[in-house]
Amino acid sequence: MKPSQNQPRISAMQLSFILIANRLSVLTVFLPTLWDAKNSRDTWISALLSGIGGMVITYIVVTLSKRHSKLTLIQICTTLFGKWIGGFISLVYLWFFLHISLITIRAFAEILNTALMPETPIQIFIIYVVLAVVFSVYRGLEAIARTNLLILPGSMISLLLILILLAKDFHLELLKPILENGWKPIMMGTILPIAFFGEGILISMLYPYVEDKQKVMKYSMGAILIGTFFLTILSMAVISIFGPIESANLTLAVYSLVRMISIGHFLERIEAIMVAVWIGLLFIKICIFLYAGVRGTGQLLNLKLNKFLIIPFSCIALILSYTSFKNLSEIKLYFSPKQWGIYSLTLEFLIPCILLVVSFFRKRKNAI
Repeated sequence: MKPSQNQPRISAMQLSFILIANRLSVLTVFLPTLWDAKNSRDTWISALLSGIGGMVITYIVVTLSKRHSKLTLIQICTTLFGKWIGGFISLVYLWFFLHISLITIRAFAEILNTALMPETPIQIFIIYVVLAVVFSVYRGLEAIARTNLLILPGSMISLLLILILLAKDFHLELLKPILENGWKPIMMGTILPIAFFGEGILISMLYPYVEDKQKVMKYSMGAILIGTFFLTILSMAVISIFGPIESANLTLAVYSLVRMISIGHFLERIEAIMVAVWIGLLFIKICIFLYAGVRGTGQLLNLKLNKFLIIPFSCIALILSYTSFKNLSEIKLYFSPKQWGIYSLTLEFLIPCILLVVSFFRKRKNAI
């Protein structure tokens, strides 16, 4: 039997919790980025519809994983397309995992810098985050999953509490008129949320290590529903408090929401709660994508041990997170439907569809 660090074991519920943490982290940080200032009034409709797109991607990814239940996405690519073409596709996915990691590292550092210590150089926060992530990834998938079980429930309860405390300040009339600009901008508004939901491609990297595989589809769909709920409610909350135009121009919309809370002149300035939620959720997101990148690289190179790859991967992420973006606003500009939307959905939807079709025909041909 292989050592536990080489063959981790997690449950379908732990996998779904990881997916929820990934979605909540990006949605609560980049919420205004999903909006067009001219159409932000109907963003909550786009949020609801994006859940359907997320479910479609999840169904495809889980179905592909079921057909190759002992293989990760990297191994599936090389199995179906061979050493060279499959290896190239695998390299693209490994870059994608690293890319998401470095963007999240920079967002994490920017939030700490903006909300807590604005005078501290951003490099200090980046190094601090990467060191913490290196330690966690070295501990393995099981440790990351167990840590998330401690972080996620508290984060979700905090978000719900924030929404409850703000309910008295909602002005739902700001959500009207509905469909003011028709369906086209609403459908365009679904692209980025679907791309964020599409990060469920991570399922195909973790599926072989799930013990109760028959529950993965159900729990993964549940993760989409929870993510859609929070995206919709938070969108409505921001618009109904700040209005459609101002909301689209906020840098950290959810953080601005929390700063509005004031109850009886004694419950105020609780934005530290939101910062704590971000720290927990973004930390899990960085860890799991860096873990996927390290493990996938080891599988592509047929390495028996891959932990020595953690340091090089982390160093690359550290350097690129600092050099690729100047600030959080620049990261937000990068998340556009034409740029991030096309790029990510190609990897999250188009290529998995092709892999699934090839898998189907190959097994059918073998059966004949």
